[in-house]
Amino acid sequence: MNGDGNVDLVACGLGGLGIFLGHGDGTFEPPLNFLAEGTNVFLGIGDFNQDGTPDFVVAGSGAQTPAWGITVLLNETVP
Repeated sequence: MNGDGNVDLVACGLGGLGIFLGHGDGTFEPPLNFLAEGTNVFLGIGDFNQDGTPDFVVAGSGAQTPAWGITVLLNETVP
């Protein structure tokens, strides 16, 4: 996720997603947490703004409404 060549993990859950940056030895940093609307159910990764870095899209329904929403998180803040 940060372009250092190490495997990173991304997990989504209630209220956002966490990015665990890998050290390259099977261990990971504590998560970098990012908020997203609603209860996150689906996570997609792609280069949505075509800048060469992976971005995230999270889709889910809110706690107060059954309507589905989509949040796009552009990879501009991951160190």
